[in-house]
Amino acid sequence: IENLILQSQKSDANVKVKYAVVLGAGIQGEEPSSTLKRRLDKSIEYLNINPNTQIVASGGFGKGATVSEAEVMKRYFQAHGIDESRIIKEERSTTSDENLKYTKELLISLNGEEIKNILIITSEYHMFRAKHMASRYYSNVYGVCSETPTTVMINYAIREYMAVLKMLILDTPQ
Repeated sequence: IENLILQSQKSDANVKVKYAVVLGAGIQGEEPSSTLKRRLDKSIEYLNINPNTQIVASGGFGKGATVSEAEVMKRYFQAHGIDESRIIKEERSTTSDENLKYTKELLISLNGEEIKNILIITSEYHMFRAKHMASRYYSNVYGVCSETPTTVMINYAIREYMAVLKMLILDTPQ
């Protein structure tokens, strides 16, 4: 399992897509968590290189939250120079699988047709599971990884190991 996770920790270079989705990672009040901030910064890098790509900010309302993760992401993108016309909010999801499922539904409703290609922006430790889940909804799944500081990586690696194990055994979305 760790080998699968480690092999997925590389970004797909030079991939051009119409839509990318950044997966939620928690907020603190109305600010992104440190993990979410790293994902957003990586998203901004990608968007600056790919001006024709739109970004789906995917994340709903956490327990006791007064604003969605997607709204916090949108504000962050705008504060860092990403035009509002390039940002699509998906605010229903509370899990990674829902991020991808509801993003697909939203993109179909906006385009009137199924979107086959998607780029996922998430943390490197999460990429294997995210791509696995996304393959249920999209024909072609690409990924760009944000980096996690070594000091907290062991905690995330253990958590992700357990989540992948559960997903593979039960074959259920996580």
